[in-house]
Amino acid sequence: MKNYVDYHISLIGTNPLPAFITLLKNSNKDTNIYLVHTKASRTNIGSEKVAKNLKEVVEERIPGANISLIPCDKSDAKDINQCINRLLKDIKKSMEKNKTYTLLLDYSSGTKAMSALFAERIFNANIEGLITIISYVDDNQKRILEDSKFVGKDRAPEIKNVVNNLDLSIEDITRIHGYRLEKELEEKIYKENIKYLESENQIVFINKNGSRTCVDEVYLLNGRLLLCFESKYLKKDEGSGVLKMELFEIKDKADKLGGSRSGIIYKYNSNKCKEETLRKDVKSAYEFEMEDRLEFISADSSFKERIEDIYIDEGGI
Repeated sequence: MKNYVDYHISLIGTNPLPAFITLLKNSNKDTNIYLVHTKASRTNIGSEKVAKNLKEVVEERIPGANISLIPCDKSDAKDINQCINRLLKDIKKSMEKNKTYTLLLDYSSGTKAMSALFAERIFNANIEGLITIISYVDDNQKRILEDSKFVGKDRAPEIKNVVNNLDLSIEDITRIHGYRLEKELEEKIYKENIKYLESENQIVFINKNGSRTCVDEVYLLNGRLLLCFESKYLKKDEGSGVLKMELFEIKDKADKLGGSRSGIIYKYNSNKCKEETLRKDVKSAYEFEMEDRLEFISADSSFKERIEDIYIDEGGI
C-alpha cells in the first residue's frame, strides 16, 4: 500500500485516539476523510463534539486536509446502511475511470452495530477500481490489524512502531479529547521515546467550557498518556474505601484527558492499605477495566522511576 489512501472513513465514538493514529498513518492533504459520528438523541449525547475536536487537530497536523463530518445512528441498521450507501455513492462519483483508488475504514471506535455493518459492507464493496481495507487498533494484541481481499494488503504493524513515527505530542492527545494546557509548557524528551511535561505545581488542562483538570505529572509513551496522581491522603492512614473513591475521581480525570487507553500511576500511603487489597477492591468495582491501566507506587517512590520500568517492560532499553 502506498503511504496514504485516497479515501479514509473513521467511525468516531467516545475515544478518538485510534482514529487519530490511523488518520495520521494513512492520510495526507489529498485524502478525502470522513468522520462518521453518532447522532445526539434523548438517550445518547452523540459523538459529534468528539469528531469536531479530532477534525481540528488533524487539520493542524495535515494542512489542507479535506475532512467531512457524517452523522449516523448508533444502532439502527436501516439508518447505518443508508449512511454507508451515501458514502459509497459519493466516493464512486468522485473516482475517475481507469484509475485505481484505495479506501480505508477504521472501525476501532464505532458502536457494535456500526462497526459490524461498516466493516462487512466496506470489506465486500464491489466497486471497480477501488481497493478496500478495514483497520482495527487492537490494544490487546498491541497491533493495528489491517485486512483486505487484495493480495499483499493484509498487515499488522505494532502500535508503538506506528505512533513513534508520527511525532505525537502530549497536547495532541489531550486536545483530541477536548482539553489543552492552561499555560504553555515545554515538552521534553527522555530516553528517546518518552515525552513529558514538567511544572513546579500541578499541570492544568482546560476545556472550551473552562473546566479544569489537574495532574501531578504526565508522560507520553508509545502513543499512550501516562497520568500521574499523588493521593491527597498521602500523609494519612486511610483505608481502601476512601482510596477507592479517590481512584474513581482520578479515573474520570484520566478518561477526560487521554480516554480509556490512558494509564494511571497512583502514589499513595501504603502503610495501612496494602496494594493487593486496594487492587482487589478496584478490580471488583471496575471489573477488568482498570486492571491494565492502573499502577501503584509508594509515597517514597518517584513517578519517573515507574515510567522507566514501564518503558523497559514495553521493549525500551
